[in-house]
Amino acid sequence: MRFAAIALACGMGMSVPALADGVPPTARDEISDATCTHPPMPLQAKPGLKQLLKVILAFDGDKTGSLRNVRLLQSSGYAELDEAAVACVKTWHFDPQSPLGKLELGPRRIAIDWIFTEDSTQNVIGRRGGIPHTCPHIPEGVPPGTTGTTRVRFFITTDGHVRDTHVITSSGNTLLDEEAVRCTVYWRYRPAVKDGSPIEVPWEANLVWKIPAEEQNPSP
Repeated sequence: MRFAAIALACGMGMSVPALADGVPPTARDEISDATCTHPPMPLQAKPGLKQLLKVILAFDGDKTGSLRNVRLLQSSGYAELDEAAVACVKTWHFDPQSPLGKLELGPRRIAIDWIFTEDSTQNVIGRRGGIPHTCPHIPEGVPPGTTGTTRVRFFITTDGHVRDTHVITSSGNTLLDEEAVRCTVYWRYRPAVKDGSPIEVPWEANLVWKIPAEEQNPSP
């Protein structure tokens, strides 16, 4: 299978390739104590910038508001940060009776962004971040070496689903644009919140297509 597209959400203050922020800017986090800390590490960001390392975890939210069976899905590249993220998230809780808390019930995914600054003597802070959104399928008929960006607009519903996706800027390839519309149906977001209740909001994302120049053998 040829590699597909990566998604970049609009309005981000920090450009992180291959990531789309899973939380619209008006959203509020329902999980309490949604930050982690780790002792200083010998990693420094470039002057004036922040270095971000992302950990993606899975958990099962139960009716008591606890996060159970927390496990690693994607590593930050540093085992100690991964272990710290798992240990930290196990201590978090949510209100299973609130509108947003109900969205945490059952199997869920969560991302922790470990943020490094120029000062390597400070504790490293981890905050809840966005889950990557991708389109893994490349439709038949797309020539090898094709590149382009499809910009789509859609609505994020009150339960975090995506509806009414349409293309606002074409990648230059109709097949890829059609696949972008089909793919976003499977994306999930934490909904925006107003006055304590989830609301539906419009959202946009760029899907950056990079098709290998040579066809690769499909995975077994």
